[in-house]
Parts: sequence; C-alpha cells; structure tokens
Amino acid sequence: MSCWNYILKGNLNFSVRFGFRRNALEWPKVEVSSSKAHTEYKFIGGSWLPMLMSVTMLATIFVPYLIVLARGNLNPFLPFVSQVSGSPPQSGIFNLFLSISSLIAFIGLNLLFMGIRIQKKRLQDEWVRQTASLLNKISLIPGHVGILGMVIVGSYPIDFYRKTEIWVGVTIIPHLIGALSLFLGGLFYCIIITYLMALLHPEQKRILGIRIFLVSLITMCSALLGYSVRDGFSLEEDIATSCAIQPEDVRYNLSYLICSVCEWSLLLAFIIFFMTLQEEGKDFCFTMCISLREDEKSTTGEEDTEKVKNDENHNTGTADKEPAVIEEQS
Repeated sequence: MSCWNYILKGNLNFSVRFGFRRNALEWPKVEVSSSKAHTEYKFIGGSWLPMLMSVTMLATIFVPYLIVLARGNLNPFLPFVSQVSGSPPQSGIFNLFLSISSLIAFIGLNLLFMGIRIQKKRLQDEWVRQTASLLNKISLIPGHVGILGMVIVGSYPIDFYRKTEIWVGVTIIPHLIGALSLFLGGLFYCIIITYLMALLHPEQKRILGIRIFLVSLITMCSALLGYSVRDGFSLEEDIATSCAIQPEDVRYNLSYLICSVCEWSLLLAFIIFFMTLQEEGKDFCFTMCISLREDEKSTTGEEDTEKVKNDENHNTGTADKEPAVIEEQS
C-alpha cells in the first residue's frame, strides 16, 4: 500500500501512513496489529472525521437551545446563537462541544493536508499539480485561524443577562474577534478547498455545485451579518446597564431578524459543507504506528528508506527519479 510517513521526534516514534481505498466502508473500521517492536493501528475510511465534527457542531448550537427552551428564560423565536449559549448552564455545554469540535477540526484539517500531498502527485498535468500543492499549503492558514476563532468564541461566551459597563471590554470584544476569525477563516478555507477538490476530483460535478452554493450562501450571510450585527444587538438605554434583561426586553427589529437568520444559516451552511468532505474521506485510510525509539533505530535503515521511496514512486506511477523532482518543485 502506498504510504507517506510523518515522524515526530521524542521518546516514542509516531508515524502516520496514508493510503487510498476507493471502496472504503461508510463506517470506520479499526485494525490493530502488534509485534515486539511496534503496534500499528489502521483506521479504514476517513469519512467519520467530517461527519463526527458535523454532529458535534450540531450539538454545539442545538443542545443549549433546547436547554433554554426547557428553562423558559429566552424567547424561542430566532434568538442569536450567542444569546442561547450566553449564560450557565448552557454556556458550559456550548464551550465543551465547541472545544471538541475544534479538536476534531484540527486533526481532520492536518490529516487532509497530508493526504492531499500524496493525492496531488497522481495528477498528470504539471500546472494543476503545482496549483494543488500551493493551494494545499495556503489552506492551512485560514483553516487554523478559523479553529483558533472557535476556541476564542467558546472561551468568551456572551452573558446576555448581565450587561454592565465592563461587560463590553472583557466579553463582547474578544467574542467578536473570535467570531470574525471563525467566519472569515472558515469562509476562505471553504473557498480554497472547493477549488482544490475540483482540481483533484473533476468528475464530482454534483458535489462541486453543492459546495459552490454553500460558499455563496456563507459569503452572503457573512456580509449581511457584519452589516446588521450592530443594530441587531442594540438595546434601549433604560435597560442598557440592567443585570436582569428579560426576553420581552429584546426588540425584534428588522436588523435583529436579518442578523439572527444569517447567523443560523451561516452555521448550518458550514456544517453541511463539512459533511460533503466525507466523500473525499472515503478515499483515505490512516495508519498509526507507535514504537520505542531504541527499537526503531535497531529495525530501520537504508532498506526501509528505500521501501518508502519505492512506495511513493508506485503511487505517482512515474519513474524512480521523477517523484523526487516533483517533491522539490512543490
């Protein structure tokens, strides 16, 4: 099986191998093999990562909403997601699920990056191969910015029921910075991944159309959200410093409704977009090999290095010297 090894230095050697399985199962399958020198875990089918992230993101926004409905302390008609998750206990649940989602997103983003490094070598056109390599590297920037925004948003939930003079500086500003990083980083990442997957899988025209629609929806909702969010959060002056804002105190003006609809639509569009990546996830199987460094030194040498090179050559379908030239150029 073709593979690519990524080794982290430390007390243990940890390597991840990527292979392609066109007929992978829909549900993940784990195969474990062990010897005296190492233990190897093979995760067959990578579609479970984007689906798991989508499920946790749905739980992030809907579980706090159900808690608010049960408690009856917020108008159930189109509240902001920030309002729903602003106060305990739902703020803690929101932060918990959002932290899990950001961890899954971090793992999936980097695994997808490493997998595409192999997959783009199969492209025959030189320009397409170089473009895919460049876009794959650039996608790491907005992807990690978006993940960092998720962590910031979860760390600074908006406590909608306690507005004081220091509330703006210590809560709302960091929250908005995190939301801006999340939405803009996620938007640019979706745009890059949409074009990148179109280069790698030109035959997937239906999924490409769905992704283009979702990216357009995300762009439109982001623009409307940024334009109307200030008026949507505005409150009357006589309750601006109250510590007990009630649901009836919120005025459902036009800006509020536009902002709320755009926020919910934006988050759902992101979730559906990441669900579409499960199609590409079926092509990958991930192999994790763990061994002690002393065992690794005694069992690896020039023969193992040559074997990895031969696997990469077989993956690209070219002569022995050509893949090295491709790797240097990319």
